Amino acid sequence: MEINLYADFLSDEEVEHLTGRKKLKKVIEKLNEQGIPFVINAHGKAIVRRDYPTQNKVKPQIITPITTPNENEWMPAVLTN
Repeated sequence: MEINLYADFLSDEEVEHLTGRKKLKKVIEKLNEQGIPFVINAHGKAIVRRDYPTQNKVKPQIITPITTPNENEWMPAVLTN
């Protein structure tokens, strides 16, 4: 059994139990499928924070298209023909 020195992160066994997978590629697929944030460390292991369920989810940005100004609105001379 491996000792987990960092209480803030899941151990390798816990990540394996969480995903039900042993191979890194399959672990990554399962974590992505479950929406669990993680990083891959220099040793090729998936690192998952223990508080992953309470982490704020990244909200998708809503991008609005640039509209052309009305004829009555001010526009800098640089942008006009």
